[in-house]
Amino acid sequence: MRLVSEDVEKNPLNLPEIRTRISLFLDPKDCLSCMRVSRDWFEDFVRPVWHTIDFDKDRRFNNIEPKVLEKYGGLIKRTLNISTFEHVLSLQHPKVDSIHALTIVFIGDWHFRELIADLIRRCRDRIIDLAMLCLPCEADTVVEQREHAHSYIHLSILMTTSMPSNSSNLSRGNCLESLKLSRSCITREGFSALLQSSPVLRRLELFQVVVLRHNPAFEILQSSSVTYLHAPLGETLMPDPALPNSPSLLVHFPLLKKWHMASLHRPTNWTNDAVRSEISSHCPLLTNIMFGKHGTEGLDHLLLNCTQNLKSCSFTAQQLNIWTAFACISHLQTLTSITLMDNLQQQDSPEMKWVYFLPKLCLNLKVLSMEGLTLDIKMVEDQPWTCLGLQELRVRFKGLESKEEIDRSITQVCAWRRAGDSTLVRLQDKDTVLSRVSSHLVQFKHLSTFWAGSKEHYLPL
Repeated sequence: MRLVSEDVEKNPLNLPEIRTRISLFLDPKDCLSCMRVSRDWFEDFVRPVWHTIDFDKDRRFNNIEPKVLEKYGGLIKRTLNISTFEHVLSLQHPKVDSIHALTIVFIGDWHFRELIADLIRRCRDRIIDLAMLCLPCEADTVVEQREHAHSYIHLSILMTTSMPSNSSNLSRGNCLESLKLSRSCITREGFSALLQSSPVLRRLELFQVVVLRHNPAFEILQSSSVTYLHAPLGETLMPDPALPNSPSLLVHFPLLKKWHMASLHRPTNWTNDAVRSEISSHCPLLTNIMFGKHGTEGLDHLLLNCTQNLKSCSFTAQQLNIWTAFACISHLQTLTSITLMDNLQQQDSPEMKWVYFLPKLCLNLKVLSMEGLTLDIKMVEDQPWTCLGLQELRVRFKGLESKEEIDRSITQVCAWRRAGDSTLVRLQDKDTVLSRVSSHLVQFKHLSTFWAGSKEHYLPL
């Protein structure tokens, strides 16, 4: 007995299940074309069209009629760049209640803020990713930020009234996993309440966030679920310049594993030893540190002393020197990933010399990413790498620049791997850069991902 109709055999797109799955891989324009085929196709391809609304890219959503939102408002899952009164007004409908990701750029209009509060309150059972940004003001320093706090987003009013307070029920109202705040103002009590009302919050990004008026009479939450923090060092250590002795924000993050320090500018009342003590006592699980481009003083100290089990670090190539290299080497038993950002113009610079030494001295590396750098294969051969367990490599090689040359090098590595023993295989052009790079790569038997400037290559093991 035939279970599949002849019509479906000829064209699988006649199955609605197939059309629905295909719609997930098409961009909205293609989905719009498919919606015009028939009524059945319309129903299968309409969801991706409404899934994401980016007000910066598509102004057609600025004036959506209520009858349209009545029918399709529940399909909206992501709304990006809400930055005008018209944007938020177009989303004021009871059917718009299933948004998972929300990005808001606040303006000074109080009516705008009230409508945003309504939108967040309406979708609070669904929001997983929330970004609340404020336009730049004249404040540059932390002290100036506090003086300009009146123009910031006042999160004590907005967030704590919008997010549910019952943290015992994880099934509804406690879905927030990622929160990004920029140029925001909140009291210390409000910040604790925000973390307490978000028990599954894992990712927190803070930029020019002023946490005001610590009151010792109020208990500080010290058990948040945040594991990733993106915040400047100074603002984290001293969230309120008017109260320099107030506890740092680190007391809230005992589960912190990864910290991206956008800036290393440190308050003057914090010594290196005090910073080390603060991080080690409040964030014992911290194993991944990423450094930004601003303020490099104390980077080597942070790498060396702030965690005993460093697994991954990231910093700019310009920050590499004898002290940062020594700090990395001090963690050679646990350090498995190094990322160097930006580039170095001169091959004979002191920083470049240390670039060649890192993979030689850090023997347990599994990931080495240096996309902005170009290595000389001769220098690499003069400093043999000891990290034979390398799994991912991202770097350019001088003389191996075209896509065709890189593809040929990968083909050589794969052929040598299939041969079982690379020492048995020798090509006539063995002195070319291409073959020398291939000979270098083939020694890493676990290397599965390689990038050399053109595209990402995946090597069979």
